[in-house]
Amino acid sequence: MSLRRIIENWVFKIRYVFYADREYIDFNDLEHKDEDLTIEFFDFNSKSKSELKNTLNKIVPGYRLQRDISRYDHKTHWELVIAYWRDVPVGCNWILNIPHDNFIFDSFIHDSGQVLLGSSFVVNEFRGRGINKLIRKKALKYVFENYENKLPVSIVEKSNISSIKSNYGVGAKLYGRNYLIKLLKHNIFSVLIKKDKTIKFWFLLKYKQTLY
Repeated sequence: MSLRRIIENWVFKIRYVFYADREYIDFNDLEHKDEDLTIEFFDFNSKSKSELKNTLNKIVPGYRLQRDISRYDHKTHWELVIAYWRDVPVGCNWILNIPHDNFIFDSFIHDSGQVLLGSSFVVNEFRGRGINKLIRKKALKYVFENYENKLPVSIVEKSNISSIKSNYGVGAKLYGRNYLIKLLKHNIFSVLIKKDKTIKFWFLLKYKQTLY
């Protein structure tokens, strides 16, 4: 294990927080994508939990599968974008509508004026085709149309270069940096330093995460 990974696991981790402004997002490529590619939302109202499992099983790695499937039980808060290549699921991106202020998710405290775009995932053989960018644009378009007064945000580890490029690639802007301070691998403090140098500091043990 590298020294950087040891530090991130045991001492502190740096993450970037991005936000998206409709003014800077070009959605035209959604209308001119490859005809073999379809991007649509998973219909939680008509499809079962087992159908969600079957779909995600073709896309996400095993360590994520059970967590992602469990989101079906909290589907009033979640939306799921799925990319299909010739009807085969090849990528996905979750959207979390933050239900209230002081809401903790992934060691970050959100407010009700935000919608969180989770990390998108594309199966290995379909990477490099621009699918990830299109999935995120589909998600952003949905947020802008359905949550007009909410700010889309995403949180990316500093070491995740591909996700950082993806956020900049769709037109997202840097909101600030998030520092996770740890004790024996557990996140204890979360610090947000915005681009305007405003600082927010949270003692994470005060909060209980209810969605995963």
